[in-house]
Amino acid sequence: MRRDWLDPFRSDLEVVFASAGQLVRKYPEPLSGHALEQLHSVNPLLRDSGHSYIGYITPLWMQHSDQLPQKKAHQLSTACLIHMLYFLNQDDVMDEQPENATLKLSLGNLYYMDALQAYSELFDPSSMFWTYFRQYVVDWAVSVTGEHSIDYFQKHPLLIAQKATPLLIGATGALLLLNRSNRIIPVCSAINITLMTLQMTDDFTDTQQDAVHGNYNSYLSHISAALKHNYPTHPLSERVHDNVYNTQLMNSYVDIAHRYNRILTSSNLGISHLEAFDSYLCSTLVQAVQDITQRKKGSFKAGFITGSANNSWNSEHRTKRIQFNLNMKGMLTMMVSEKTLHEDIIEKAWTDEHFRQQLHSNPKQALREAFGIIIPEHIQVRTVEEQQNDYVLVIPPNPSKVNYDVNCGPWRS
Repeated sequence: MRRDWLDPFRSDLEVVFASAGQLVRKYPEPLSGHALEQLHSVNPLLRDSGHSYIGYITPLWMQHSDQLPQKKAHQLSTACLIHMLYFLNQDDVMDEQPENATLKLSLGNLYYMDALQAYSELFDPSSMFWTYFRQYVVDWAVSVTGEHSIDYFQKHPLLIAQKATPLLIGATGALLLLNRSNRIIPVCSAINITLMTLQMTDDFTDTQQDAVHGNYNSYLSHISAALKHNYPTHPLSERVHDNVYNTQLMNSYVDIAHRYNRILTSSNLGISHLEAFDSYLCSTLVQAVQDITQRKKGSFKAGFITGSANNSWNSEHRTKRIQFNLNMKGMLTMMVSEKTLHEDIIEKAWTDEHFRQQLHSNPKQALREAFGIIIPEHIQVRTVEEQQNDYVLVIPPNPSKVNYDVNCGPWRS
């Protein structure tokens, strides 16, 4: 499928990533190596890196919509790319609390210094750019610190875009370079719609993970509001968990994205690539809901652990794109491209003796702590470990004898 918002800019992106690579190669080792690896991981020309490129591709779009000169577009895009890496590291540390937090924060400071230097080569100290820059960073800081106490999505859906406000720097900078500051408000308002849609798709994908870690999630907010439950709160009530894949709630969530997409496409701002990208995100969200609905209605796979522990897999670690699959009992399993959840569990059991033992003694706790899977009390999980000459055959329930209401949450008995 041709990606009209990305494919026409491949040559531009090659220049931008090459420029960013030159900057990070100057870092001392081992920071330089880690920086190049991270830069490689977000390069959409090399791999499916998600949709984070909206943070640095807007200046490239504006070559077409506003005639931003190519050299300026490349400079600004490079600065935005390096700046985006800084925020990605910040978000990882805040959301995941990784073991390499010190590395991420240290590297983030180098990114930030390079981003400031790159911006300074485009905008003099008296430029309004720095006023906008400060405001966007302040908006981001207020948003990320308020997520645990304020239900932004219910106050106004567009407020969930506030945590991505620094991604407006590219468009704002481009318009200031063109002396078209009158377009900043309408253009950034349109970009905010796309940032909201992007956050909605990410939240839908990350529902289970965010539920476990207590991260703010607009879809969990949507469910909680429909059930008249308070949000944000942690842990979530069982009823919220039970309705995660309620068809009506999923569809009404998608309707919100579509409503704002209609506002965007009728704005006549002339940024066709932005409109195409937002429409694509909406279609991705629709497809995810349709896939879940079809799997709920179809023949569900039974048995949480199936097949032989001797399965092999492609060990290349690609970016995981989570899809959803419901088994016969309605339990949610996350099927991950290149490595299925089943295979992830086996791999961890082979390499982590404590996890392997916990799978036998308390499998629900083991799966929750390691993979963020919350399994309700009425679902039984048993771990059977094959020996070298064993093969465990799992016979699923007969579909004709299982009572499952497709309109109920997947964990209702």
